[in-house]
Amino acid sequence: MTNATSAVSKGRFVEVLKSETEEAIESVEHTASVLPITGMEEGQALSVAFAVNTALKDASELVWRGKEIEEFIYRNLVRKLEFTPAERISSPDIAIVGPVLESLRYSRHHKLVCELYLNLLATALDNDTRKTAHPGFVDIIRNMTSDEVKIIAHMLDVKIIPIIDINKVRPGNLGDVKINTLVSTIGVDANCEHEDLTESYLNNLERIGLIEIPKDTYITDPGVYDRILNSLPVKTKLHILNRGRDEFRGGVNKYFAKLTLFGKYFGNSCVISRN
Repeated sequence: MTNATSAVSKGRFVEVLKSETEEAIESVEHTASVLPITGMEEGQALSVAFAVNTALKDASELVWRGKEIEEFIYRNLVRKLEFTPAERISSPDIAIVGPVLESLRYSRHHKLVCELYLNLLATALDNDTRKTAHPGFVDIIRNMTSDEVKIIAHMLDVKIIPIIDINKVRPGNLGDVKINTLVSTIGVDANCEHEDLTESYLNNLERIGLIEIPKDTYITDPGVYDRILNSLPVKTKLHILNRGRDEFRGGVNKYFAKLTLFGKYFGNSCVISRN
């Protein structure tokens, strides 16, 4: 490269960099101008505006465009339906395809969630399985995190998970106060990224109808609750409660969670991979 060419390239680079910098500053200043900055110093407002602008820009870049979604779906559906006879494949219900395409635009950073959408599409494309592809499954997937997908996948294998509540119990069974609810080992067993959120996950999965948690019965198999009761957090909590100077003592309620019938259909249609 000649010095002249190098100079031109360098000049062009500086010009582009200057242009992009000016655009970024204008964007931040605009963001700052529309933010409610009452009580904020101007410098602080600009700093916050820059952070907000950067965060929103990063988020917008995660949104899939139409062509990208088409290529992603085609590539992965061919893989999933590789061993399905061609004569069994036909146009799926638009009530499923439309919402799935829209939802995928915002799910590219959640690989497990994307996999659910793909499995649902594959189920809907196959004449032998399309009847189990419920349109409501799309909304259910929208309301799930990747960890919740892992929990449902695990429950498809084990069928039932033991759960306890930790309570402060008044002697003579005259009343109790719940200290911790929905305590289980499912976060570890399902390899959840955020094990500390399993109580929230179980509540949500019950809310969207995939699991049921009957609290008036428990599992009678010997030792089934031992892993929970012998875990360090539970033993520590019960030890603290039993050391207390008041009349309350530590106690537990045993129960379980299991998939609903709707949850089983969902698991077979969306969670179990067609690969």
